[in-house]
Amino acid sequence: MIDPRYDYKELHTNRASGILLPLFSLPSASGIGSMGAAAYQFIDFLKKARQTYWQLLPLGPTGYGNSPYSSMSSFAGNPYCIDLEQLYQTGLLTAAELHTADTVGGTGMATDGTTAAAGGCRIDYGKLYRERLELLAKAYRRFTAEARNRVLLDHFFAEQADWLEDYALFSAVRRRFKDIPWYQWQEDIRDRKADALSAARKDLQESFHFTVFVQYLFQTQWDMLKAYAASAGIRIIGDIPIYCAHDSADVWAHPEVFCLSSGGLLAFVGGCPPADFDIPEDEGQVWGTPVYDWAYLEKTGFEWMLKRFARQADFFDVLRLDHFRGYESFWRIPFGASARTGSWQPAGGQQLFSLLQHRLPQLRIIAEDLGYITKEVFDLRRSFGYPSMRILQQGLNPYHANEHTPHHYDAATVMYFGIHDNEPFAEWLSKRTPAERAYCCDYLNIAEHDPQMQLAKAMAASCADTVIYQAQDILFLGEESRINVPGRADGNWELMLTDEQFKQLQETGDELARITRLYGRDHKEGCKV
Repeated sequence: MIDPRYDYKELHTNRASGILLPLFSLPSASGIGSMGAAAYQFIDFLKKARQTYWQLLPLGPTGYGNSPYSSMSSFAGNPYCIDLEQLYQTGLLTAAELHTADTVGGTGMATDGTTAAAGGCRIDYGKLYRERLELLAKAYRRFTAEARNRVLLDHFFAEQADWLEDYALFSAVRRRFKDIPWYQWQEDIRDRKADALSAARKDLQESFHFTVFVQYLFQTQWDMLKAYAASAGIRIIGDIPIYCAHDSADVWAHPEVFCLSSGGLLAFVGGCPPADFDIPEDEGQVWGTPVYDWAYLEKTGFEWMLKRFARQADFFDVLRLDHFRGYESFWRIPFGASARTGSWQPAGGQQLFSLLQHRLPQLRIIAEDLGYITKEVFDLRRSFGYPSMRILQQGLNPYHANEHTPHHYDAATVMYFGIHDNEPFAEWLSKRTPAERAYCCDYLNIAEHDPQMQLAKAMAASCADTVIYQAQDILFLGEESRINVPGRADGNWELMLTDEQFKQLQETGDELARITRLYGRDHKEGCKV
């Protein structure tokens, strides 16, 4: 169905494409991708390849499980992604200290001397957790030794105090209590009693200001990187999870926004119902995240949620809204119960997006409208002109076409072969039956040998206004390069490209540029999603 809010003549002249590669997956000698040299080189590659977008995953500080979708703050940046080389260049770290952060060498060798996995190096979050903040603390002491730097931190804190006051105190108290969840803290600070907050702010002053410093570093490095991307005509797509982690500064500082019981415990959690209640083994999904009190949000003009969006708009040019259907209605599950016992509850997306459009008129939105989508969800998306997401691998079914099959697309579509939760192309193709592979190759007009650039060409030829390739698919990396397997407890979010893989990716620039020009997706500054 054609979306009447789109000017298709304009959209045709703004066909574009980009690449999904998480910041943490860039190659790095310090154990995790950062806002360092590789990030700038990747932007140069995108420009050479005539791409318009760099799509990232959420940038927030991660906790247990390392998922960027379960962050300790919707407003803060991840300390692990601060580039240490820049700290060394400015004298905040010594060469010896920088060397202690080395976990992966330039050839993609692990610390024990073995070759990195075929899918790339693996991020050692345990080492980061044990050592990275301690290293940043050394930089903090050198930085604050100069009075003019302390003034810079004061200015930064004043600009960001609306969220940073709570996050810095949350982080300081959490460190004091050895990282146990906030709802297990002693009652007075858990419940944010004024005297307890004041005493903690005084007693933990040094730890509080250290967190301010870390966020200052992140913001400073991010602003430089984003400005460089803008100068190259590259727009950055970000990702905003629909829910917040229970153990987060968001929920501790604003418990009234969420459906909690006494002591900060969960009353209800989010999730998904079974796809078919008649199938006993289909139990649905229980996410364990607190759900919003939409009545409270509406009563307060959605002010907290609008601030959350505004902060993400500082980071990104375009926002992908995770679980878009949850803004129309959401599956609410009593805490401790199975997903089957949940119920659909109304959400306030219509009012929220109307206010968001007024507050941030330049912000572009991608609606992640996957899964069980009703007419009401479809109408909500269309009423604001948000483009839809389609996952090609879900549409390559020889037995029946569906909404993910390209001949059902309209222009108001952002097309992926897969996203972070899906199998990379090479893994997916290897698991198809001969008949399914034959259908895939026939439909996309590709050969089974060396198919990765042929896949990019087939996607670029589609009518979807925007196409996003995964870096792993361009490189034809296998199952080791998968970013996340939903429901798997360990081994997720660990992919980091080796230097050699990153070089191979850059070497595709000329061919990707040719494909991009061929199908009218040439890099254009200001292209609309």
